[in-house]
Amino acid sequence: MKLKLLLILTTTLVCFQFSYAQKKYFQKGYIVTNNSDTLNGYIRHLEHSTLMDVIDFKNTLEDTISAKHFLPSDIKCFFLIKDNLMFEPVIYTSPDERIVITKFGNLLVSSNLNLYRLNMIDTNNTKIFEEDNDHIYVVKKGKDFTVLRITEQIKNEIYTVNKDYRKQLKKLFGISTEGNSSIDKLLFDDKSMIQIFTSDIDNNSNKLSTKTIIHTNKNKTILKNIITFGDVSFINNGKNYGNGYIISYLLNLFRPQELGRLSLITGIEYAKYNGEVVSGINTPFIRFPVFASYSLAKGSFEPFINFGVTPFLYSPYNLLYFNTNLGIGTYYKDRFYISVLYEYTPLLNQSGDNISISNILNSYSIYTKIGIKLF
Repeated sequence: MKLKLLLILTTTLVCFQFSYAQKKYFQKGYIVTNNSDTLNGYIRHLEHSTLMDVIDFKNTLEDTISAKHFLPSDIKCFFLIKDNLMFEPVIYTSPDERIVITKFGNLLVSSNLNLYRLNMIDTNNTKIFEEDNDHIYVVKKGKDFTVLRITEQIKNEIYTVNKDYRKQLKKLFGISTEGNSSIDKLLFDDKSMIQIFTSDIDNNSNKLSTKTIIHTNKNKTILKNIITFGDVSFINNGKNYGNGYIISYLLNLFRPQELGRLSLITGIEYAKYNGEVVSGINTPFIRFPVFASYSLAKGSFEPFINFGVTPFLYSPYNLLYFNTNLGIGTYYKDRFYISVLYEYTPLLNQSGDNISISNILNSYSIYTKIGIKLF
């Protein structure tokens, strides 16, 4: 009864946190006001295309007051710590020059010429064949802003593409439009653009003193090194078939970069089973779990779901078993850990190694774990 109650509570917690986080998700960051004051707090996690026009800011995650809204005209810049991204106000001009508006641009290179990316496509332009034609770049030189774009159109059944950015860059770098240049083959992507802004352009004597934007103080991984202690109960045909305990040391190999990212978790576990699990013998096992973990949200609570396999060797008979797992849980304040894990194991399959729906539903084990991040 206690086990079922814990399972229900954990499931409810995960579902609640997920639905809450979808609307209220904020990540750590700071803004710099026009008065050069720095405000540390949390910025609402949104697509970059939305961040270009407005941001929502809170001093703390627990702040129940409505978030403050900041337009590009309100602040000098803002920085998202987790994604290591800085945004500054830039002036965008439409191709027909009818629209001139200030937006937040993602700063890629800081130099005599600042390079910004805007995840947008001009409203009177279309994406036809050029796959990378889903964004634009803005270059700031002094107080002047130049928009770099690809323009595509089909007129009278004739397709034309204008790679405007190459001609604009030649002017900005002071390179003659006559003759060949590395800019003539420049691709319209971040890697190529950053490289051209940080390299010696055709050995030009007007080489810019440039540097890419590298910010420090990145946040740590959600789960870097964690040790857990747990209890296991074995159920066979609806009855308790034994129990045991488990100690785990886990590593998160890939940090989720944003909401809803997968990561890989592996590690080593020591488990001790008793009762009738393995012919009534008290048996220790060394297990090697491999999980794909799906992070649902970021905040004080960080709910997740995971699934994977756990191979282990039953040494008395030199048999290698593979358990299949499905679990839910949550981290709390990036430090504490709790999870409930369903596991199907051939050890409980009295009819051999054949896996059936009946065996999966009637013979399984439930692990409940609590843990703490070491560093």
